[in-house]
Amino acid sequence: MDAAGTVEAIRRALPLTLRASCLTQALAGWIMLTRHGAESRIRIGVASPQQQGFKAHAWLEVGGRVILGDVDDVEAPGGLDSFHVIWTLPPEDGAAV
Repeated sequence: MDAAGTVEAIRRALPLTLRASCLTQALAGWIMLTRHGAESRIRIGVASPQQQGFKAHAWLEVGGRVILGDVDDVEAPGGLDSFHVIWTLPPEDGAAV
């Protein structure tokens, strides 16, 4: 299964879920791609507290390109650039999980 097929499968399943958060979607996509041998990365970021309180977001990347949780899904001003990445899966550069 490629990235496009994974995104399509997750988006088609969304109406069947009660509430699939950005993290749930990113994890599902990562698991699906990993099982098919494709490399991908989950990023979790937090926005500045000055932007109307606490906001966090998760997204999935393949080859450095966002495939789930893109800027259109983010309500924060500045889109994904407004989020400071605090965690990635798999970790980058040998960082601890």
